[in-house]
Amino acid sequence: MEALLRKINPPGQKVMIQDLVAHLGLDEATLHFTAADGLEKAERLSDIENTYISLEGADAPYLGGEDLHAGRKVKELSHIQIGSNMLIVWSAWQDMDFATRGVEDETGMALDELLLAAGLSLEGSLDLVAADGFSREIEGLDTEQGILRQQDDGHFRVHFEHLSRMFHIQEIVKIEFFD
Repeated sequence: MEALLRKINPPGQKVMIQDLVAHLGLDEATLHFTAADGLEKAERLSDIENTYISLEGADAPYLGGEDLHAGRKVKELSHIQIGSNMLIVWSAWQDMDFATRGVEDETGMALDELLLAAGLSLEGSLDLVAADGFSREIEGLDTEQGILRQQDDGHFRVHFEHLSRMFHIQEIVKIEFFD
């Protein structure tokens, strides 16, 4: 999520919730916010039109707004659920105790564990989408032999033990599931 937010607005600025929803091409009435400490809140988009997510400050990323009552603000966001879409805050998830595995000469987070922790099933197929629009469809069970790794430049890469190199995708921005 941080990479997506930084892509919409330069660092140091706030991302308006309505802009984020529009950027994703969604029109959902309810958003679900989860903080790193497990706090969960649901808000109707119509009630939080003038709210934003900020990546700056001690409580970042946080949901805030000039007209948002203090009890409705969310500090240290972990993820946001908008319909069937989940945006994760990588800094909150990378410290979770996921297994690591090696694939060839790379080590990374076990991709299947990350997806299961996000509440997704490994049944069906998924589409891995890169920043440039390049995508590849794989079976969900293929993730059991895959890793997600953050590169030195901050971008994410998936790598699989058993799939050809055309499935080793750099600059992953979205993983989309199909039933």
